[in-house]
Amino acid sequence: MNQDSKITMHPFFKEDYILIEYDSINKWISVDWKGYQTEISVKTGANKILEAVIEYQCAKVLNDNTNVVGI
Repeated sequence: MNQDSKITMHPFFKEDYILIEYDSINKWISVDWKGYQTEISVKTGANKILEAVIEYQCAKVLNDNTNVVGI
């Protein structure tokens, strides 16, 4: 099996407003925020990111806000 055919992204948490995955090649947490955000969605998402960092023992988070359309 070559490296291109290996699964590198491991889903951790997904809701309409966020996708959190672990990238096993780069050894970071990838976060894609989506749509409109509320205080609750931001707090929940941040706590889930922290849980992922702890579970996967990561020191890096790639935090993408380009798909956020408002607060």
